[in-house]
Amino acid sequence: HDPNLLVGPQTGDDAAVYRIGDQLLVQTLDFFTPVVDDPRTFGAIAAANPLLAGGVELRRQTPPVVLRGVVGPEERFDLMVCNPPFHASAEEAEAGTRRKWTNLGRGPQTGRNFGGRGGELWCPGGEEAFAKALVEESAPLGARVGWFTVLLSKVATLDALKPALKRAKPAAVRVVPMAHGQKKSRLLAWTYGSLR
Repeated sequence: HDPNLLVGPQTGDDAAVYRIGDQLLVQTLDFFTPVVDDPRTFGAIAAANPLLAGGVELRRQTPPVVLRGVVGPEERFDLMVCNPPFHASAEEAEAGTRRKWTNLGRGPQTGRNFGGRGGELWCPGGEEAFAKALVEESAPLGARVGWFTVLLSKVATLDALKPALKRAKPAAVRVVPMAHGQKKSRLLAWTYGSLR
């Protein structure tokens, strides 16, 4: 048992709360994804909603650039949460779906076993390339972002990121194991700020 994990899967919550130094990291598993692929259409939908009008600003990046230009020069954020595309291509995503359906004893079925659309699910180089770019692009932002986080589905990705993290020179790096049923993942968190 990790004493820093204050809320996890044992409570049935849809979020985790993890103590990092004197701060708490809250990671929720609820992601609201765009209902359309076109960013202009999504922006128009958000702008038409009176509860969101004026309060939503869309900043879209196209891999391999994932973070550069997202944080303005005078902006500061306590936490950046990133749920990267897990697959390198649509074909890889479909192969993963067929494998999962087969492993569940349902035989190869059509249709995804996960939600999301195009660029949310795959990008060139998949999870590893996306997360590596995120680490590399985080360094120039430094302490303007309190903690950077990325959800990693593959343990091999964590190992592949170690050289990039070493080059980026964050003040601290934490790995939070996560599991839901048989699905195991990990949250990688890093900061350039002082831990006090």
